[in-house]
Amino acid sequence: MAHPSWGSGWPNCVTTRIVTVTTGELRLPVRSEVAQAVAGLVTELARARGRPFRADWSWGFACRAISGTSTPSNHSWGLAIDLDAPENPYMDASAHQAPHPLRKKFANGKTMRSTMPNNASAVARKWGFRWGGDYSTKLDPMHFEFMGSVDDAKRIGSASGIKGVPSQPKKGRPTLSEGARGNPVRTVQRKLTIGVDGNFGPATTGAVKTFQGDKGLTADGVVGKLTWAELRKEQDS
Repeated sequence: MAHPSWGSGWPNCVTTRIVTVTTGELRLPVRSEVAQAVAGLVTELARARGRPFRADWSWGFACRAISGTSTPSNHSWGLAIDLDAPENPYMDASAHQAPHPLRKKFANGKTMRSTMPNNASAVARKWGFRWGGDYSTKLDPMHFEFMGSVDDAKRIGSASGIKGVPSQPKKGRPTLSEGARGNPVRTVQRKLTIGVDGNFGPATTGAVKTFQGDKGLTADGVVGKLTWAELRKEQDS
């Protein structure tokens, strides 16, 4: 759960302070106050592992709950990022022990499938983040979430010396998935000609997956940039 100084997360996400941080090919929507810390974190992780992260495998802000729960995800505050998700899967710690080309032991003593650098945990802490590779029962090596307050984020950012991080709110539609609520969800429901209640539930997820399949998109039920682009072509009912 985010520090109280960040205000409300899912289902009442605040989008006016979301900006896009660009590092290499990545464009990550996050809260403006953590933008410099995110830029520093991603840059240092990429340098330590010897290659950049893929834009199509990485993301930030999403107005949603933690999968399978009613607890707000740190993504819903714009305080979390996921990097190279397919190569750094969220799964039971025991599943990470199975033989796999990407399995290795990290400096935190845990063995997992991951392409993060060996010192990912220490790099995350340096920038004020917690790494999902430090979790206990389920490991989430793609995931990094900022753990401090607004003031902590500003302090880390000002000390970083990183310049050129955007300060203007991110334009465009938010990424939506099951658990999201509000007017953007109503827009999706109208475009899909299903019941409009502003609640992204299982029925909306199913309709989104069907729509994505019809349009040749990955049918994951998440309304991101490509799905929004196709939805904009649809006429409101």
